[in-house]
Amino acid sequence: MALPEGRGRGIGRRLLRFAPFRTRFAPAPAVPVALPWRQDRGSRIIAPSQPHGEPIMLQQIVGHTPLYVWAILAFLVTRGVAASRTRTASLRSLFIIPAVMTVLALLQIGRFAAPGLPALAWLGAVAVGVLLAWRGQGAVAVDRAAGTVTQAGSWLPLVLMLTVFCVRYAVAVAGAVRPALADGSAFALAVAVLLGLCNGVLAGRVLRCLPAWRAAGAGLAPAA
Repeated sequence: MALPEGRGRGIGRRLLRFAPFRTRFAPAPAVPVALPWRQDRGSRIIAPSQPHGEPIMLQQIVGHTPLYVWAILAFLVTRGVAASRTRTASLRSLFIIPAVMTVLALLQIGRFAAPGLPALAWLGAVAVGVLLAWRGQGAVAVDRAAGTVTQAGSWLPLVLMLTVFCVRYAVAVAGAVRPALADGSAFALAVAVLLGLCNGVLAGRVLRCLPAWRAAGAGLAPAA
């Protein structure tokens, strides 16, 4: 069953933000027509009312996803495939993807109705993720003179980046079709922990390079 035109635009506008927002669905009128738009409580977007019980089709959700979201997905896949091969890069460039993923996670957590507890859960999960990456990552080759670091290839960064992407996409859709679920504290905590673990492992893989980087610098220091 096709959605009213207004409802489709509502989902598209939510996905433009790529984060959940608070929405209520008003009871349906007798005739299924596109209902007036209204500003929802606690939200920065305008959402239409949805006739009660009318299903939301997957193709409508995907069809109203902005093109830039798919561009982000393509960028993450490209970077993840590159990380699957042994590569040499500057130490500074290694921080780009962890930083971007961290910003995306914090933006998501900040949009929860009560972000305090999810933020603490995210911090704890980040610490666990960094520890896991620190203990599990292999050797790192450092060329301090050239200013580069060589890391062994791994598919793990791709999995982590796609996890962050899919979690944010799912939360955006949940906020549009099941606002009561998206507003729940248990839901917010689960999302925060999952994002935190991904952020922590991504950051830990880069932080693991710092001791080797400092040791290489000490080796290049002139003797007194």
